[in-house]
Formats: sequence, structure tokens, C-alpha cells
Amino acid sequence: MPTKQTTKTNEKEAPRRSGSAAVAKVGNLTRDPELRFGEKGTAFTSFGLAVNKPKVPGDWRGEKETTFYDVVCFGTLAEHAAECLTKGARVIVTGRPEVETYTAKDGTQKERKRILADALGPELRWDTAIVQRVTRTKPEASEEAEDQEEDF
Repeated sequence: MPTKQTTKTNEKEAPRRSGSAAVAKVGNLTRDPELRFGEKGTAFTSFGLAVNKPKVPGDWRGEKETTFYDVVCFGTLAEHAAECLTKGARVIVTGRPEVETYTAKDGTQKERKRILADALGPELRWDTAIVQRVTRTKPEASEEAEDQEEDF
């Protein structure tokens, strides 16, 4: 069975809830979000994100390098992501980065990059969106954040 070890990156920059740095990434979903519920009933969803950057800085027409991330959302953010996003959508994600190290079946060490999302939305240079405000019936996001990682 693969072993997992999760490490946080850049802990000294821009403290967030758990002390790790905030990142912002713009990319395309590589798969539809999957909505699930933890043991305590907290909603969470995950999806893949492909982020492109030019191999030569500033040369967006030339060859590009792609980095893949697993994005995880909790609570109402998870529910809204599962409802609104689909594979191929271009989004902006902000959150806390993590790098998970594991041993593959062939015995080699691999890394999986993950972002625990605090916020996400459409990238309006390529898409349009109709924003619809949701009336809150659940606890505020700050209360939700305290319980969300226990379920994951």
C-alpha cells in the first residue's frame, strides 16, 4: 500500500489559517468536481487543475510547461463548485498549498501537489458568469472552516 507524507510549502509567507502561504493559480479543470461528504457530514469536493506557464518568461505564444494540482474545497464552497464547474472550465483558485509524497507501486518516490481552496471563481477573460447570491442557512464560513479539515 502506498505511504503518504504531506508537507506544507513556504510557511513563512502570507500566513493563513494553518500558517502556510496563500497561492493563487489560474488554470483549467482536468476533471469534473466530485462532491462527497465526510464522516461528520461536511461536504468536500476535489478536482484536477492544469496550470500553464511559458518555458521562456513572457513568451505566451511559445512552448508551455504544465503543472497539475489536485484542488480540494470544503463546505458551501465545495457544494457550489460541484454545482457550477465542469471539466475544461477556466478558474482562479486561491488557497493553501501542500505537497504529498508517496511511494508508487514501482517503488519510486512521487509527489502530488494539492491546493486546499479558500476561494475560487471563473476566469472572466475567457468566460462570462452570472453571479447569484446565496442566502446563508448554515454556519458562517469561519465556523465551517474549523470543522472542515477534520472530515477530510
